[in-house]
Order: sequence, then C-alpha cells, then structure tokens
Amino acid sequence: MLQLVQQQKIYPHEVVMNLPAIATEFLDVFVGLYAQSSNPSTMPRIHVYAFSTDETNPINDILHRAASVLQCAPELLRYLEFVLYRLKSFTSITFFI
Repeated sequence: MLQLVQQQKIYPHEVVMNLPAIATEFLDVFVGLYAQSSNPSTMPRIHVYAFSTDETNPINDILHRAASVLQCAPELLRYLEFVLYRLKSFTSITFFI
C-alpha cells in the first residue's frame, strides 16, 4: 500500500479492517503512510473490528495491541467509538481510529 500511495499519491479516506481475530496485526501498513502529508484532512478513518479475551479491560487490551503494531503510544490513538459485544469467552470490539 505504501508504494501505491507514494507513486500515485492515492490516499484512502476510509479503511475497514474486518478480520476480528487478526485485524490489529495488519495495521502496520499505515506506519509511515502519511508521513509525507502535512494535511490532516488526508488522514483516513480506520474501522477496526477486534476480539479480546481480557474480561477486565478489553478496550485497553485492543488499544495496546493496536498501538504496538502502529509503533505509537496507546494515548495517541484517538478513537471515536467502541462497541462492545460480550460473548461466552471473549469480547468483540469495534473501534474507529
């Protein structure tokens, strides 16, 4: 994806990461993607669907996993919404970065 953006200057505005078991693992494609852009309006909205087995704080678990892949502090991830679904052995979380 980085080559496509650099060569053709095509910036996605909205991305859906709809693989809840492994979606956070693919966030690394965004590392450095917008480094050349000084325009904050080009930053995409990323919809991340993820599972967590942490029953005490699933939101914190997902944020830390996403931040680790994005190589940033969890506090830097601004999220608009979390939707939690409690299931038998895990929590399904949808959040938008």
